[in-house]
Amino acid sequence: MIKHKKEFSRRVKTYEQHAIIQKQIAFELTSLIENLKFNTVVDLGAGSGEIYKHLKTKPSLFIAIDLSEKMCEIHPKEPNIELFNIDFESSELDNILNRQKVDLIISSSSLQWCNDLDKFFEKISHSSSVFAFSIFTANTFKTIFSTTNLEPIIYKKELLIEKLNRYFNVQTLFTKEYKLNFYDKLELFRHIKLTGVSGGEKRLDFKQTKELIQNYPLDFLEFEALFCVATTKNLS
Repeated sequence: MIKHKKEFSRRVKTYEQHAIIQKQIAFELTSLIENLKFNTVVDLGAGSGEIYKHLKTKPSLFIAIDLSEKMCEIHPKEPNIELFNIDFESSELDNILNRQKVDLIISSSSLQWCNDLDKFFEKISHSSSVFAFSIFTANTFKTIFSTTNLEPIIYKKELLIEKLNRYFNVQTLFTKEYKLNFYDKLELFRHIKLTGVSGGEKRLDFKQTKELIQNYPLDFLEFEALFCVATTKNLS
């Protein structure tokens, strides 16, 4: 996660300007739980606060966790918000989750960077009553990967679904595809850099990057997100 931390910290200003799809996904995720009320919410990978901004009913306690200090700096500040600049895969999360009853754990566009999903899901599956996730799948940028013959760096949706069903009682589960159009290919590839969604991975040299720009057949980027609302297996 350290490489991803550096990338998102470096891109924080441009991320806010260009993270169009991520903001849309956060809005759609919160809409899935808009009729539910929660006293304590934990947002993993809270970023600039899109989840909090879109919650119609604000909880008594909103715990925002993000590994980028600069992201935490631009997150909304309210009396009911606690901000923690930590890696949500670290043991520090245990102390936060264990100190009070948590009604909702939510995460939008962050869990695709989790190093060990089984370990992470197993841990948080005992820590809340309700869970709401949106996770980018390996079909994000799928034409880029097929053009370069590179393997995606994030999880395939089939694996995500299997793991979610293993640790949670899944109530809602679906994938949604998005397209983001661009005027030219340079702008398209610049968008990837400015939002930090590559996670800091540099897998092509200059020549390969040039060939990709020349050969990329689309004028848009592809995204796919998996949405999940679930409950803990312990309470069902």
